[in-house]
Amino acid sequence: MEQVRARIEARNRRETTSAAEPAPERAAVAPPSASFGFDGGSIYRSSRGGGIGRGLYGVRMLLAPFVKFVFNIDPMVDALAIQARRNEQQASFDDDVARRLAAREEQDEQNRRAVQRLTEEVERLAADMKGLRTLVESVAERQDEIERAREHGAQPRDSRPGDEPPAADAPPPDR
Repeated sequence: MEQVRARIEARNRRETTSAAEPAPERAAVAPPSASFGFDGGSIYRSSRGGGIGRGLYGVRMLLAPFVKFVFNIDPMVDALAIQARRNEQQASFDDDVARRLAAREEQDEQNRRAVQRLTEEVERLAADMKGLRTLVESVAERQDEIERAREHGAQPRDSRPGDEPPAADAPPPDR
């Protein structure tokens, strides 16, 4: 499981670095699933390239009848073929999991940004509501004042704060 996570993280890092910075043409690397092929002749092949690999293959093919005389290699070949198929299936499963994880991380990032925008909007609306509530309260107070002034027959004060009509018993202001 640790190896799967490490491989997925490595693939995600490669995808993010390749997406973040445009790189020049990279050499084509065969996906790991390409190396899972196995058949009866695969047991004699060499991983060394060139003439040495061909030479080793020839020697192994010459010694194959002797190896078959000493022990039966067919069960080992069958087991390796089955393992190759399972490795292919696991690699495709890992690729699917990595794709789903990447999609999930992208969706989580979009959700986080949406929640952040909604939070900011709610905070802005709360501040607007508080301002509007204060405005409504001041308008209601002004309306109450106007109604009380009309009930008492007095003239309501000017709408500008601080401009109150002088009281009848107050002396005129000095100018």
